[in-house]
Amino acid sequence: MLFSGGALTALEGAAVLDRHLPKKNNYRISGDFGVARDRLLRAHVLNATLLGKEIEIHELAEEAVAKELLDPKASNFSRESRVFRHRVGTLLPWHILRTKLLHGKMSEDEFEIRLQGTIEGSDKSQRSEYSEHVSHTKSEIAVLRFEVDLLAKKKNSDEVMTCFGGGYRQTSLAYDLARCRT
Repeated sequence: MLFSGGALTALEGAAVLDRHLPKKNNYRISGDFGVARDRLLRAHVLNATLLGKEIEIHELAEEAVAKELLDPKASNFSRESRVFRHRVGTLLPWHILRTKLLHGKMSEDEFEIRLQGTIEGSDKSQRSEYSEHVSHTKSEIAVLRFEVDLLAKKKNSDEVMTCFGGGYRQTSLAYDLARCRT
């Protein structure tokens, strides 16, 4: 069992994630089905956090989409890039805030500033593309917002897991690896 000997260090946790994350990003992260997207986003954001980095949206994209997102002169994006920016860009700020709350301490003032930035960043991406899947993205944001609000009010991860009944399906990976020692 992964955690039977105690907590992992941040680097050990990142190494576990590196072993299991796809080597090349693929359509699943921006696909129609949120479960794969949710788990991939959580894992990528946690991996970056454990390594002391902040992940950027282009790092999650397929090669062609990433090139388009990085091009400062691009004004007409392909459909794939627009969909990616809408789906992943809307959710990524929430995953980052959630993971930062799980992984470390954040003052109330810092939380309020980060929350406002998260809302603005997410809203900007959500307005970037009309989609028939807006309601799915909004549902995913609602779950993330609930988790963020709950995490902001709790003192430690054990309290959060008590609220989630000890094994909330979408929180378990992040919870396990966020308990890594730094």
